[in-house]
Amino acid sequence: MGSVRILIVLLAGVSAAAAQDAPRGNWQTPGSIQKPGEIQQPRGTWQTPGEIQKAGEIQKPGEIRQPRGTWQTPGEIPKAGEIQKPGEIQQPRGTWQTPGEIQRADEIQQPKGPWIKPGEIQVPKGIEAVRVTTTGCENRLSVFADALFDFDKANLRPDAEATLKAALPEIAKATGRPAYVEGHTDGKGTDAYNMKLSEARGRTVRDWLGANGAIPAATPIKASGKRVPIAPNTTPDGRDDPEGRQKNRRVEIVFETCKS
Repeated sequence: MGSVRILIVLLAGVSAAAAQDAPRGNWQTPGSIQKPGEIQQPRGTWQTPGEIQKAGEIQKPGEIRQPRGTWQTPGEIPKAGEIQKPGEIQQPRGTWQTPGEIQRADEIQQPKGPWIKPGEIQVPKGIEAVRVTTTGCENRLSVFADALFDFDKANLRPDAEATLKAALPEIAKATGRPAYVEGHTDGKGTDAYNMKLSEARGRTVRDWLGANGAIPAATPIKASGKRVPIAPNTTPDGRDDPEGRQKNRRVEIVFETCKS
């Protein structure tokens, strides 16, 4: 009986030792998920090359991210708020202007008014046509005749009143007594013709100023024709001097400062 017990104990010990050396756990079937320490297989689904990833999806290493949004066809104008894609040419915005059209605000303005042809003399108007000079006992307020009269005319042009109105404050500031209104012409034409024209132009200006209360309506008229030029009518070599002749065509309101 004692021998039997000893044999049973030995068999139990061998069984325990055999159990201690056996691998623990289950073997992994090929294709199943590996245990810690083993090479992990990628998890999730593979993305087919060329597919667009979903929002929030993390791009996998080595894959190329596809551009998002729609491609712009060359020549199209980007929509408001749309960001231009690299490499594309930005199309001009707004409408093209047809030659000769009037441009809108914020565009380059075309010059307004008539063009001055080469060789033409610009006619001063408004206050630019008024000159005040003082010599001795006289204050002279001179107005360019070209701003008041057409060629060979003594009646006021439609735009002449703007120049005469610009002269009114200067007349009001002038010191002395209005002595006379004097008309002048350039050097072209006969002396008799220019005397008559200068007198008629002086009277026209006197009447307008008198009607507007600037000077007495009975202020005397003086005709000087071409006898008192303030600039040469010709150049030193005898050629015509249009700028000089323009300065000579004038009407002057003369104030005496020495007489009471």
